[in-house]
Amino acid sequence: MGKTARAQAGKSGGGLLLQGGTMAAVGLAVGLACWPLNAIDRLQDSLIRRLPTFGGGWTGLTLVLALAPMVIVPLLLALQAGALRRSAGSGLPQLLEALQRPEQRDQQLAAGTTAGRLALWGAASLALLPIGREGPAAQLGAALAHGLGRGRLPTELLAAAAGAGLAGAFNTPLMGVIFVAEELSRRFQPNLIWPSLLMAGVAAVVAGLAGQPLFALGIQATPWAEVFQAFWALPVGLGAGLLGALMAKLLVIAQEQRASEIADIRGDIVEAAWGNQIRNYVFHPYQMVKDLRTQQETTDVQGVMDGDLDPFIQSLLHAGVELAGGGSDD
Repeated sequence: MGKTARAQAGKSGGGLLLQGGTMAAVGLAVGLACWPLNAIDRLQDSLIRRLPTFGGGWTGLTLVLALAPMVIVPLLLALQAGALRRSAGSGLPQLLEALQRPEQRDQQLAAGTTAGRLALWGAASLALLPIGREGPAAQLGAALAHGLGRGRLPTELLAAAAGAGLAGAFNTPLMGVIFVAEELSRRFQPNLIWPSLLMAGVAAVVAGLAGQPLFALGIQATPWAEVFQAFWALPVGLGAGLLGALMAKLLVIAQEQRASEIADIRGDIVEAAWGNQIRNYVFHPYQMVKDLRTQQETTDVQGVMDGDLDPFIQSLLHAGVELAGGGSDD
C-alpha cells in the first residue's frame, strides 16, 4: 500500500472515529438529560402506591392526590392556551414538522419550547394523569442535539437523537432505533441505523445509571417466569407469522378469482384501431358502407349514419356470427 493510500485510509478512519465520538457524546448528553424524567417517574410511582387501589390507605395526602387532576387539568389547559402555547401538544407532531421543514427547527426545537413541554408533562405526571412521555422524551433528544450542533446537524442525526431520547427514557435502545426508522424517517438504511443504534445505546446506558422507574399503572402480575414467557414467544411469533402469510395468500387468491370473473363478464378487449373495425365507411370519391364480418354492403351512407342498421343486423343474424368480441365502427 502506498503512502497516499495509507494517508487516505488513516484520514478516513480518523473521520469515522470523530463522527462516532460526536454521536456518543450526543447520546451521553441525552442520557443525562433523561435523569429528571426518570426521577419524575419514580416519584409518580411512589405517589401511586400510596393510593388505596395500590395497597395504601386514605390520608390527607392521598385525598389531595385523588383531587389533584380536578385542579391541574384546567391549569394545564390554560397554560397551553396562553403562556405555554408553543409547548402545547405531545411533541411528536412538532418533532416531525421540525424534521421535515428545516426552517421550523429553531422554533419547534427551541430550549424554551422544550422546557415548557417538559414542565407541562411533569405537572401532569405528578398529578397522576396517565400521560405518556414518548413525545417529550423524543423532542428532548432532538432539541438537545439541535442546540449542541448549533442548528447545523443534518436531519438524520436529529432523528437519531430523538430516538436516543426515547431509548434513554425507557431503557430500550432497539425501540429507539425502530422509532427512528419507522416513525421519523420511514426508511431502513445503514447511514441512519448505525448512528441511531450508537446514540440510543449510549443514552440508555447513561440514563440507566440513575435507575429505571417501575410503571405501576402498567404492571401486570403474572405467575410465569420471564424465561418461560420468552420460551413461548418464539412459537407464538412463528404461528402468528404463518397465519398472516396464510391470510395474505387467501387474499391474493380471492383477488385473482375476482379478476377472472370480471374478465369473463367483460369478454375480450379489442383495441379501437385500424384493422379491428367491424365496418368500413367510404364517403369519397364514392359512397359505401361494408360490414367486414358478413360482407354486407350498402351505398346509403347517410341512412346508416342516421341509424338504419337493420340490413347489417339481419345479415349478421343470418350468418350466425357471434358478437362476443365486438369491435368499433371506423
